[in-house]
Amino acid sequence: MYLRQVENAIFHTECGRLLRDGMCCSEPIMTRDEKGIIDHFFVYCEDAEEGTFLGPIDRFGIYAEKQEHAYMAENKGYFSLAEDEQKRFLGNTVLTKESYDNYSALYGQVREFVMTECTEQQREILQNYLHALREVVDEAMLFLYRELAPEFFAWVDSQTAERY
Repeated sequence: MYLRQVENAIFHTECGRLLRDGMCCSEPIMTRDEKGIIDHFFVYCEDAEEGTFLGPIDRFGIYAEKQEHAYMAENKGYFSLAEDEQKRFLGNTVLTKESYDNYSALYGQVREFVMTECTEQQREILQNYLHALREVVDEAMLFLYRELAPEFFAWVDSQTAERY
């Protein structure tokens, strides 16, 4: 399943209502359970002029292939952010079409083996995916991704020499 298909699947579930005008949605982070692959997302606000973001506000997971929601956690706080840290400054990540296309292609490849024991070739794909994710996600937000799906990053840590 391609990244765009996963993102479009959000709107075929009740999670789609969490994406209101002016809200931003994270990139998906995958895990797997007995029902299939869960794509985890969080919703946040970004002020591009000020260079800050607020949130995450909501988080949810979907079974994209089935177009079903896995869970929704609305207004459940800001993960580990203390109240005075809720508004954070963005770094200087510059997103290019080339970097996003690379990330998108690698996302689809990792989806084929997520949460399994990796072959050497899959480890290389996973490493490339992690580097591409870092190019797409603002560095100030990276810790939120680890908190969104810690089991994914525990799997990554077990499969690669590099800690994300």
